[in-house]
Amino acid sequence: MKTQEKNKPNQTTIEHLFINITLINQSFDGYFSCFQNQFFKLKNDYHLAIKTIYIATSDSIFLTNNQLVKILSLIGSIIDNDLVEYSFEIGYQTLSAQELKVLKTFGVNRLVWKIRTFNNNLLQQIDEKFNVNQILSLISASLALDFNNSSFDLEYNLSGQTEVDLVNDLEFVLSWHPKHISYQSATNHHNLTNKNLITQFLDHHNYDNYECFSFALTKNNYSQHTLAYLQLKNWFGLGPNAGSFMILKDKVITSNYDHNWQKKTKILTKNQYYQLLITQGLMLKSGFSLTGTKLLAYKKYLPVINKLINDYQLEINDNFLMATNQGWILLNQVLLDIINR
Repeated sequence: MKTQEKNKPNQTTIEHLFINITLINQSFDGYFSCFQNQFFKLKNDYHLAIKTIYIATSDSIFLTNNQLVKILSLIGSIIDNDLVEYSFEIGYQTLSAQELKVLKTFGVNRLVWKIRTFNNNLLQQIDEKFNVNQILSLISASLALDFNNSSFDLEYNLSGQTEVDLVNDLEFVLSWHPKHISYQSATNHHNLTNKNLITQFLDHHNYDNYECFSFALTKNNYSQHTLAYLQLKNWFGLGPNAGSFMILKDKVITSNYDHNWQKKTKILTKNQYYQLLITQGLMLKSGFSLTGTKLLAYKKYLPVINKLINDYQLEINDNFLMATNQGWILLNQVLLDIINR
């Protein structure tokens, strides 16, 4: 790979890779054929120094041993010593305990458990085939294989979910001692009471709410892929509905595959790029430094930022723009204020 780099048509270096495995109107063979074609194009067109890989999976997919080996073998051809985080999402029907050994063999070092809730009654309203005991059995099997770096992904605002249900989930998840927990709303509605309950509970147990939806025991447990995404590092997405973001020599682009693997690319205006820098940067508790292009973005949005500072929702601390404690709770509205300025 290294010897061919100077012949590649694009000088951009890709360090972060997102892969979406989902079978939308496709068999696995159809998916893999498209994936393979686009993967080879990625290898041919870009310099690759992959630091993080995140493999997302849909609820409807079950991967056999052979299917998993085919995908991971291909991905393995671009892995070298640059890789620091290799995440794989696991839901209720993604794979069996046997396939966990395959993940281990191919160097996956972080498992993302798409649990939603530990309450079976609530869970089966989402899909009657889901059973929390299935995923708990897989988690136990993963620990036996020394998968010690995991994220437990949960949801609030589930239909019929009470505050007692939420507290029960929080207490139960802590019994597994995960190093990372993600909590997102199951709907577009952000219930501040629930969000505060979750944040205060996890803070009491020494989890750092370093990102809007994420909590970690230490900085070493931060999701490196999430950090790269929010800090607008170059990332490349492969698969239906997978997006990419790249800063090229003379432009900033985003692109996205549709259900049929057709790729649409958009060149961002300067204002669109500035807005992304601000809104995604503020999704980190530490905010972003007012230097370089980020300083230019800050100056462009200064009127609305000053208003939010005067309202005690944003602050500048050690040359970083960040949300105040009040603004962090109301972050969704803060971001909307910036977008709709």
